[in-house]
Amino acid sequence: MKRFILSIALSLLVLTISAQIQRTFFGCTLGVSTKAFVKNAMIRKEYPLVVKNNKYIYYDVKFGGFECAKVVFSFFSGKLFRVDIYIDNQSVKSLADQEYKKLHSLLDAKYSNYKIEDECNYQEPYWELFCNYKDEKTSVSLQFPEHYETWVVMTYLDLELNRLRLKYISDIL
Repeated sequence: MKRFILSIALSLLVLTISAQIQRTFFGCTLGVSTKAFVKNAMIRKEYPLVVKNNKYIYYDVKFGGFECAKVVFSFFSGKLFRVDIYIDNQSVKSLADQEYKKLHSLLDAKYSNYKIEDECNYQEPYWELFCNYKDEKTSVSLQFPEHYETWVVMTYLDLELNRLRLKYISDIL
């Protein structure tokens, strides 16, 4: 009987851990990885680095079975706090819409317990599809903004570092 209860407890623990929102990308972890670590991890994967506005940008990256036009790593206090993944569909809006629906379905299947928003916003002359998922440490959002034409953007965010970043910005204003 003890083994049975122990196995159920371990199963629940494993399910809880595996259900959390992903925090590691290309071997780099939100809230943990430094700029040097991200740079070295991406060099090992042979992606050339472009630095722009204190962000690390990598072009033509493969992620989760998708061809990504670029992946942008953003830092605060020397730690990775945000990863933006841009999927471009070669100027074909219908392909971008299909990619959004595919990614939305995958995120729903993986993170349905964490969904906090699922909207279609329409304000002349733009519209935007948007969904957002959040656990205690991480947020992931998926956007298909019409003004980007063919881009689908997925953003992962460390909530604690983002809170500190927003406080820092507020304090200097």
